[in-house]
Amino acid sequence: MSFVRSSLYKLYNQYVEAFKAKSDIDTQNQLSAPTTSSSSSASVGRSRGRAEFDNFITNVGSFQLIKSELDVYLEEGVHIHNESINPPFDVLEWWKANYLKFRVLSKMACDVLSIPITTVPSESAFSTAKRVIESHRASLAPATVEALMCGGDWLKAYYGIQRKEKEKKEVLEFLLK
Repeated sequence: MSFVRSSLYKLYNQYVEAFKAKSDIDTQNQLSAPTTSSSSSASVGRSRGRAEFDNFITNVGSFQLIKSELDVYLEEGVHIHNESINPPFDVLEWWKANYLKFRVLSKMACDVLSIPITTVPSESAFSTAKRVIESHRASLAPATVEALMCGGDWLKAYYGIQRKEKEKKEVLEFLLK
């Protein structure tokens, strides 16, 4: 259990650093953005004031909080879901709804929970020979499957990849003396 917890915190800290670096770059871009000469002095003052306010919020938010977002999330109560009463629980929708409360964790959850679609071997995802789809993959929307198939065809055409013909196995006879 301690290994899982430490791995979770390591991953979370990497996301925090990436999130902090992205917000720093966004703030720098806002501060250095050129203003048009046709804008009035009032709008220039407002945009400069907004950029300074965003910079202030970023700096205030960069101080270490008493509890991290991950700690707050882990201390929350467990959601008990009864599918006979409520509609099926959509975990991605939950993270989307709680994005403002857990900004870094929601990005992390989105990245982690979206991995299964990329684990399909490319040869089976784009193969036209066997159209067997396991139950986990069958939950994909038809538009998504169509997009994957079209993408595979386009990539094959773009790179000039020909369909491999199965090699005929020659039967070798050995005479044992």
